[in-house]
Amino acid sequence: MAFDRHFIPLLQQYSRTHAQWYLTCAVNEAVTEVLSEEKPAYAALVNLSKDTEGNITSVETDTRTINRLKAAVSAAIAARIGQKQTMTVSIPMGTLLGSHLFTGRGPRAEIPVSVSGSVLTTINSTLTAAGVNQTDHRIEMEIKTYLLIAIPTAYTTAEVTTSFIIAESVLLGKVPEAYTVVEGDQQDTIGRIFDYSAQTEN
Repeated sequence: MAFDRHFIPLLQQYSRTHAQWYLTCAVNEAVTEVLSEEKPAYAALVNLSKDTEGNITSVETDTRTINRLKAAVSAAIAARIGQKQTMTVSIPMGTLLGSHLFTGRGPRAEIPVSVSGSVLTTINSTLTAAGVNQTDHRIEMEIKTYLLIAIPTAYTTAEVTTSFIIAESVLLGKVPEAYTVVEGDQQDTIGRIFDYSAQTEN
């Protein structure tokens, strides 16, 4: 019983660590493979509307292309996770003894465990100020992978969340001939602007 109390948590921890490493590798390999095949360009994912003067008036993502890319990545990751029905966890025998003196030493015990996983992929489109009338538009793919690990008399789970930038561009707007940055005390913005205007006139 004392051995079980020490062994089960230890096996759970080793299993989670090994599973997180495996999920990270699987996600990176799948995304790299799909992006190499699809080669998504910003112009293919986003439609920009402009006025008669060439100024950008709206930004619309191409949902069909993005959903196809999302499905391809999810399928590639799921295929890799599905190939892994079992996983072998290697723990040094000295660590199993529970003594700090022998931790990490001795031959390694190979313990097979059963695994089952899933993947959730989402696409995020963000607009961030990047300067005077400049906007950074970024399309990111967030991938969450889960792995259920069944070990003797218990189970544990592993989760890995990874983000990938699919496309990015800086959108240029019409830059004004002059602009003012108002800084000052703790009064509200409108008050600082009026004070700045009065000082300028004087």
